[in-house]
Amino acid sequence: MTDASRQKEQWYLQRLVREQRVTCLYQRRQRLLLGGVLFVCIAASIAAVVWIAPAKSPAQTVASELVSPELRSVLEQLRSGVAQQAIERVVPKNLTAERCERELPAVLKVPASPLFPPAVLLAGHFGITSLAPLLRVALPRPDAETNRLLVLTVQQLEPWSDDDLCELLESEAPGVVAAAVSVCSKRPGQPPEKILAALCGNAPEVRTAALEALPPSPTEEFAAALASQLQWVPAADAGEALEALLRCGHNKEIEGILYERLAEVGPACDKALSALARSGQPLVYPKAVQAIASDASRSVTTRARALYCLERTGTAVPDSVFASLWPEHPVLDYYAARLQLRAGQPAGVQLLVRILDSPVEDEPPQRIVTQARVGARQLLAHFTDTSPYDDPHVWKQWANSNPVPVIESLPEPRIDLDAEYAPQ
Repeated sequence: MTDASRQKEQWYLQRLVREQRVTCLYQRRQRLLLGGVLFVCIAASIAAVVWIAPAKSPAQTVASELVSPELRSVLEQLRSGVAQQAIERVVPKNLTAERCERELPAVLKVPASPLFPPAVLLAGHFGITSLAPLLRVALPRPDAETNRLLVLTVQQLEPWSDDDLCELLESEAPGVVAAAVSVCSKRPGQPPEKILAALCGNAPEVRTAALEALPPSPTEEFAAALASQLQWVPAADAGEALEALLRCGHNKEIEGILYERLAEVGPACDKALSALARSGQPLVYPKAVQAIASDASRSVTTRARALYCLERTGTAVPDSVFASLWPEHPVLDYYAARLQLRAGQPAGVQLLVRILDSPVEDEPPQRIVTQARVGARQLLAHFTDTSPYDDPHVWKQWANSNPVPVIESLPEPRIDLDAEYAPQ
């Protein structure tokens, strides 16, 4: 082998050794990096378990910030609706308004806390006016009951201005408009349009609040405005507005609106019949009400309301109306009997007996059917000076003599036509 060949072979061997050494160094470096990463991950996991505290909920955060455990205990108790009705018994004497003024802001700054509503209630109980700004800022909340509590408590502590009330009445948050309507109704000098808009609106809870906010005897101006507004209210939303007409003075314009509603089917017609009955004024168009009582396509409750309306208004009813009360039903028999008894007709007694004789299995087990039977017993006992719990045989013997009872006054009907299980 020549010197040149030997040098070349030695150079290749040295090169091979260097490449192997570089490969070993690279593999060692990779193992060290992988080990370091695993070590960091394990260390971080251990640190998270040992050193990092769990996140606190709003209630826990508030509880840690409150000064006294005593106030926490009171707020927890006030989360119960029963305790809220007897707040004086829940709040101890040593929990004063001054202490609450210092400690309640920590709770009121966290509206998401379950302790927030009882804190609002406690602020109103002590009349702490300095907390009103915190309550204003918290509006609106997702639930209607908290919004209602906030609006009414702010009104108690720092009354809303007229501009603020206008903004609340335009709110879309649940419960805000209903509470604002209640505030408007108790504030003197407020125009009726504010309550009218809510009374004729499309939100059931707002309409109910507006109806509750009405005074027992609204002014003539309010009645006129309501009569004008009612023509634009859909029949499905007109129940509360028609009910409000019951509290207004009876006049031709209101009566005309009520008669227009009689042509409709459903709650609007029922409310109109109730309004005419409660007014007690003679019917201008008695045949319209008689036609409803005779219409077999109407619900039993609507036909019964029509019969009661005829009774309350003292309307003379022809025999053809009684003959058309088909199919027979204990509720219709009860109201028809009342009409005939007021007119001094013995047939009314026979209808009461028929109610008692109607087989229970022939009628669905509905509340108003039972109430009709109880009402028939009450009337028969009233005429015979007996007990409603007597054996029906006593009343049947009396009825067979074709008596003509002397009617001075009849007890109020025992039937709730708005019962949940009334037949439709």
